[in-house]
Amino acid sequence: MVADDDGGDETAGVAAIPEIVSAPAKPGQDIRRAKTTLQYFGLLIVVVCSISLLGGNIYGAWYAVAFEVSSGQGSSVVTGQVNYAIGTAFSSGEINGEEIENIEEVDYSDWDCNCDETENVMGKTKLLVYLNMLGGLGLIYLARFRRGFDSDLTAKLLLALIAVSLVTVVYFALSFPKAIDDDDGDFSVYDLQQKDPSFYGKAEISTDGGNTVQQAQWTPGPAWIIIFLNTLACILALMSMDYDFSKLIGSID
Repeated sequence: MVADDDGGDETAGVAAIPEIVSAPAKPGQDIRRAKTTLQYFGLLIVVVCSISLLGGNIYGAWYAVAFEVSSGQGSSVVTGQVNYAIGTAFSSGEINGEEIENIEEVDYSDWDCNCDETENVMGKTKLLVYLNMLGGLGLIYLARFRRGFDSDLTAKLLLALIAVSLVTVVYFALSFPKAIDDDDGDFSVYDLQQKDPSFYGKAEISTDGGNTVQQAQWTPGPAWIIIFLNTLACILALMSMDYDFSKLIGSID
């Protein structure tokens, strides 16, 4: 307190300034925010699975094989690509830059496809994707419709989804190349390029004394990649819950 020349108090007539303190978030607000975030992650998982099943020739392709055959020192060039979706193979091609025909669709279940092994692998993959989707719906249910918030149950569901997503992509990567190799026989891209079946690769061989050059490349498609990204979505969801990942390390030890 400071006195003026008359002995009075300088601050006597000045209103006290209140101290502004930010109030901490209420527990209920934290829970609502966490549940809303988890709903978005659950919706993302459902959308990703739907795209991998219904994305068609582009986004629904799990595997792609591209090839090029040139002969006569480039006077004739034939290119083509096959995109393998969950239930259909989409084929397209060009001769000297001109499209051969519209994209051809062949269902694995067609009697003239001779795609028994491919259909078998894709069928199991589809079931795993449905299981992923069911987990996403379960996450939405726990976050939106279940009374209260069971963080332990939600964390267990997210960990199970990580496991299912990893099983899906690993199973497909290990099984599908062998399946199309068995179905295509001597005409499989691996046999033509004198390579063993693999999930990713490219090769080039020449025949007729170098007059004919065959090039090919086989890669995972967008559908496989986005299912793999499901694991990242689940990890981010766990992080939004402040999950203690050291529990996993401890359980492994």
